[in-house]
Amino acid sequence: MNEDGYDGQYYYLITSNLIPPLNEARDSYRQQRIIYPLLAKTLSFNQVDLIPFSLIFINLSAIIIGTFIFWNLTSRSLMSTLIFSLNPAYILGLQYDLIEPLAITMSLAAFYYFNKQRHLPGLLFFSLAVLTKEVTLAFLAPLIIYLFLKKRYKLSLIYSAAPIPFLLYSTLLRVYSKQLNIGINSGLHSFSFPFEGVITVLLNSKYFPVSSGIHTYIIIFFLILLVLFLAISFEAVKKSFNFIAFCMVFIILTSAFYSEIIWSSFMGAARSIQTFYILAPLIYLKNHGKLVTLGMILMFIIEIFTLIRPFVVSPKFIYTII
Repeated sequence: MNEDGYDGQYYYLITSNLIPPLNEARDSYRQQRIIYPLLAKTLSFNQVDLIPFSLIFINLSAIIIGTFIFWNLTSRSLMSTLIFSLNPAYILGLQYDLIEPLAITMSLAAFYYFNKQRHLPGLLFFSLAVLTKEVTLAFLAPLIIYLFLKKRYKLSLIYSAAPIPFLLYSTLLRVYSKQLNIGINSGLHSFSFPFEGVITVLLNSKYFPVSSGIHTYIIIFFLILLVLFLAISFEAVKKSFNFIAFCMVFIILTSAFYSEIIWSSFMGAARSIQTFYILAPLIYLKNHGKLVTLGMILMFIIEIFTLIRPFVVSPKFIYTII
């Protein structure tokens, strides 16, 4: 199993044994991301031979459902929906049996219901999103802050309850294992100043050798894309304090503190900004300015690269286990 396929293999192992001897597990914080393995366990009818197929089926279904939700959320905007549906986290998730497709779709469903003023299902899907992958807190946290700043205190308090199931489950795992590495693992490792991780990567020749080619340098496209949308969103927040722009500023500023581990690979960079893939097409839907259009072009280039990548990078098929 190569390094890129490690996460998919781990979720396969969790699905095979939902309650393993956790104190012996490596990187066992993944054990708290229970929704993907639990669904796979259910759909495979507890048959180990069917788990690889159920992992693929879940991610493929998540992509289709997520695309349908986004299509309706944007009043059936073809271009915005296309850009969203081809996002790198979806493609990489399908290729490597990762949890990003399910996490993104859960977050999108939560936002859809929030946008429709249906807050009970919105709260439910945010809770499921955090239980799928705790990094989805990067979408939930700015929503809670935004509602508070807009003096919608009751709603802010309601959505603050969304992480409670995750916190309870994580606590149970910690008590059970006694020494388990449980908590939020988002790439926000120790740092001494903002952008330390990405600067370290850019200045270190081991990450950017002459022979590294487009696979490594595509990370620079990510950085340009983030800086571009930070400027666009910051200007939008100043003009009109709307949630989409505020959330975009929040997640991009958060990415400034991602560690060297995240920025040192295409996989790490592409998966770490999963909320960005929801917000960027939504911004494009409202703003067809030159900078936003340029951002969409850069994002589409990254998506084309991601689509081509499975044909030249192991594993070449859409799954890692079979």
